[in-house]
Amino acid sequence: MSVLYNGHARRRTQTSPLHSAIGGSTILLLSVIGCGNSVPSQPANSGIARIEIQEDSFGVISVPFRGTTTVTVLARDAAGRVVMNAPSATLVSRDTTIIRVEPGLVLRSTGQGTTTVIATMNVDGRTLLDSARAGVVVPLGGLVR
Repeated sequence: MSVLYNGHARRRTQTSPLHSAIGGSTILLLSVIGCGNSVPSQPANSGIARIEIQEDSFGVISVPFRGTTTVTVLARDAAGRVVMNAPSATLVSRDTTIIRVEPGLVLRSTGQGTTTVIATMNVDGRTLLDSARAGVVVPLGGLVR
């Protein structure tokens, strides 16, 4: 029997009821194993296992008050090595009254506070995501109105 998994045909084996009567629970266990999901043993074609939003040394993305900052999103393989910068990632801000996302992975402060920024990227039929805290940095002298 063959099934489609991520667009590729995979062959599965099944044990007939006659074999399970002969082999007992061992064959029944093999039947269950044979009927499980087919999971490829190799990583996806691109080698990308996860994406990662680069944060500063405080573990956040700092956005200047009334300013912008460009976010770097890295694609990593299963061993954690950087495969590429991920410019095709999409960013979303959970609270656009604090930080708004602009084209080119740019964050613009629109208020004060912190929010979560989420990066997603479609790779080999999978959606990878990462999130990071982003905060608006107010100048040391305070706000000038």
